[in-house]
Amino acid sequence: MRRVSRKLWLLLPLAILVFALPTWWMRTWLPRQGGVPTPTATVAPAPLEDTYRQAIELAAREPLDALPLLAELIDSPYASAALTIRQGIQGGRLSGDRAYLLTATGQSLAAVGEWAAARQAFLAAVEVNPDYAEAWAYLGEALQKNGQDGLQALQKAEQLDPNSLSVRLFLALYWQRQGDFERAEQNLRVAALSHPDNPLVQIQLAENAVLKGDTAGALPYLQRALELAPNDPAIWRAVAAYSVESALYIEEIGLPTLARLLSEQPGQADTLVLNARALALLRRDAEAETYFMQALQADEANISAHLYYGIFLLAANRLDEARQHLNTVLALQPTGAQASLAAHWLEQISH
Repeated sequence: MRRVSRKLWLLLPLAILVFALPTWWMRTWLPRQGGVPTPTATVAPAPLEDTYRQAIELAAREPLDALPLLAELIDSPYASAALTIRQGIQGGRLSGDRAYLLTATGQSLAAVGEWAAARQAFLAAVEVNPDYAEAWAYLGEALQKNGQDGLQALQKAEQLDPNSLSVRLFLALYWQRQGDFERAEQNLRVAALSHPDNPLVQIQLAENAVLKGDTAGALPYLQRALELAPNDPAIWRAVAAYSVESALYIEEIGLPTLARLLSEQPGQADTLVLNARALALLRRDAEAETYFMQALQADEANISAHLYYGIFLLAANRLDEARQHLNTVLALQPTGAQASLAAHWLEQISH
């Protein structure tokens, strides 16, 4: 009944976790804590913004009814988020199960940072099917993202399906947020026993080791993740992204893995951006800039390329060029985590 590709189910929890991970403090080029400043960019026309908000609210209640509104946003600044949500709804509807449809929609809403709507969708899913562990697990995360304690929902999910990968990953994340890294590790080790061949669990064990202060202990987990997925570029990308985002093992893990990706998928803009960021962390600035420019040549509308190239230029005190790229981020995608980051650095330029 609930059929979805194995790779998609493997990557969905990681996508949400990467968005929600508690280790922002150790990542390069991320904003200080506080509110999001007003961006210095052209704001999307009000009717489009209204359509987007209506689509988000409707998706959380009646996903299928939101599809026409989301389709209206194809050529708008909200196109990327709208496409992600549409794909979630379209994938969820194939099962013919309303609880699954609402959960898949909630996952897509969470993936674009619409946590209030995601919470509503997950609440509706568990109301339709109170025995659906995955919906309870995602509800626990959504409650936390909305300032509530999600432990009770997570414990309900654990009771229903103690071997669920999503349940264990979200429980680990919950305890990481509480600073209880031992409990987080316990959940991840249970996940490793239930899913011994899952590389995502190894990536999360690496993350938890770093949080515990055992940086050296993270390396074997990352290496194990690559061993478990020797032919899976999606996992290579996840490991490389972790290395770059955490600024750890760039030379040992990050760059070699990115070299494999570029060999398999030459000219892929997101990989070129990651490679540029890795080189920038190593202060190989000339090479980093070359890869940023290659990424933009491959895809001139790539949001990550504009964002991180803009931050790179800001660090080099090339303020006018930096402003241009950061404003492009906001023009292409007015909402979401990357827009918030671009807005923050634009504010820094204005000071």
